[in-house]
Amino acid sequence: MATAADIAPGHAWSYRGAQLPSSRVVIGRIDIAGATTVASVSIVDAPLPDPETGALAPRLVEHAPIAIEALLPSLLRREGDAPIPDGFDGGYRVWRNAFDAGQGGFFTLGVEEIVRMFQTALAPQRAAH
Repeated sequence: MATAADIAPGHAWSYRGAQLPSSRVVIGRIDIAGATTVASVSIVDAPLPDPETGALAPRLVEHAPIAIEALLPSLLRREGDAPIPDGFDGGYRVWRNAFDAGQGGFFTLGVEEIVRMFQTALAPQRAAH
């Protein structure tokens, strides 16, 4: 299992339960948030629903803050370095401002569970007839 010393901004990792072989976690920032260390990550090629069809397609989760205790067991293998994706900095700033104001939190789920949560939340809603 990865340790906190193994991860740094710019590292790309494969993760447990990835539904697409190309899906990776890219570490963007690591912060101390109160008593918890939080890794802010992007999830590249996350299989998320197309808003129109609902079909799963590789998409980018620009920013997800995850408690380090939840992230580390998810990480399988470091796959080298990767650029921090466009959109990460804006998402990070919005989260950090909300967190500092007492209005933002962080995930305590593993990466696979976070992707599944996004799949459910982003699935097109069908109108009842």
